[in-house]
Amino acid sequence: MLSLTTDHSLNDGQLEKVWNRINSSGEQTPPYSIQPEISETTDFESALRDTVVDDVIVMAVISINMVEMAMNFYFSSIVKFNITNLIYISVDHESCDYVMARRADVNFRCHVFREDDEHVKLTMFDNSGVFARRTNIKPLAAYAILSHGYEVLITDLDIVYLKNPISYIKRLCKESDCDMAIQMDVHEYNSGFLYARPTTSTMAVYNRTLQWSKMISAIDQECFNNALKDLKNSTAPRIVKLKSDEFPSGKIAFPGQSCPSKSFLNKVYIVHGNWLRFHEDKIHRFKDCLLWDYDGDDGYYSNPERRYVTFVNHVMSKDLTPTLLNLFAIGQILNRTAILPKVIKKGRKDIVNSWRLLKGKVFQHGAFDKATGNNYRFGKFLRHRLVPDEVNSSLSAVYSFDPDCCQGDHDTVILTPRDQERGPTVKDIQDWFGREHYAVLRLKPLIKRYENLDYENILSRDLYNILMYKRLDV
Repeated sequence: MLSLTTDHSLNDGQLEKVWNRINSSGEQTPPYSIQPEISETTDFESALRDTVVDDVIVMAVISINMVEMAMNFYFSSIVKFNITNLIYISVDHESCDYVMARRADVNFRCHVFREDDEHVKLTMFDNSGVFARRTNIKPLAAYAILSHGYEVLITDLDIVYLKNPISYIKRLCKESDCDMAIQMDVHEYNSGFLYARPTTSTMAVYNRTLQWSKMISAIDQECFNNALKDLKNSTAPRIVKLKSDEFPSGKIAFPGQSCPSKSFLNKVYIVHGNWLRFHEDKIHRFKDCLLWDYDGDDGYYSNPERRYVTFVNHVMSKDLTPTLLNLFAIGQILNRTAILPKVIKKGRKDIVNSWRLLKGKVFQHGAFDKATGNNYRFGKFLRHRLVPDEVNSSLSAVYSFDPDCCQGDHDTVILTPRDQERGPTVKDIQDWFGREHYAVLRLKPLIKRYENLDYENILSRDLYNILMYKRLDV
């Protein structure tokens, strides 16, 4: 039995001993006895005993750089379906402190598995294998839970439950007498969403997965699939492949740059953002597709005092740089949060989601979020259920600075700058809208640069450089 402790995290040397014992265990018949040399070994067992419901534990691994996504999973999936058997396996104390302090009415547990500040700060793939080694904490934690005789539903944090999958998967597995039920990721098994029973074959899979993690620097999914290929005959697990039309991978759920349709979401049990490599991209995509339910400490959705500026129509333009320069400049001048526009690609009828605007290396690793101070929202933002009615009902008239844009449109208010040739000034914008009390200021798209607006000085240097030196073509 593998026992861990809340108060004494496994350090590198202790974890090395655990892995060495696993690696040297060969093809023995599990369960194996693996005992880390730490002083207290009862807390983990107690945590599991307090968590389990109907013999099942829902388990996800978190770290300090993933706490926001952990909270989104909690609110979008756990709270929504009143799932009370979740345990987070944390790799640092800070992440446990963060999530536990933000719990709602639905309880969960958080258990510190190991602590290594240098390692857990990594959020990307790393040639040194450090990130890969951290992700292999997941199969080690799964092995520990199984060794206590519990069934486990392993779930990545970039997943949202649209229906409660637990009883359905449990029934599927029971009907076929399976060892494991696993989401398919195109042509291989996805280790980020699977249900496992504490059988001899399942324990052998995780034993072999951990052996692979010692032999190669790879993420747990590669080690997991290698292990499944290795196990044959009597040790091969009986596997139920979860149907892709019910448990789709990210490639199916998010085709191209599109969000899943309402009809699609009504059919599936989960959506998985696993085909997005970068952590920030996953958050952006979930927010843009209304799959993000974590309101945060600053009331991302619910703050009734925040004011916004948005374009009411889809933008029909190839180069979006002037459009975004104007949107963020007006937001900065008026202290309003910019809501990104929708875009119609030239020559096509389909609408590109706001998330597409942030795609590209210049926006990865949070560069865009840092440059804007997170003071922007995605195109569907106002449709989210957490946005207060008092915000959604407080809409301004629709304004434009371009007299040629709206011929025959009696619903648009045309504002004429003092200098019609060079466009509006900062003072013009302040005079027009500075006393505007509506929560949402609505404008027709502004698709050209105005000479009177010194964008370089209005915007932060980083944001101006991003918008100017990286063409945002769609």
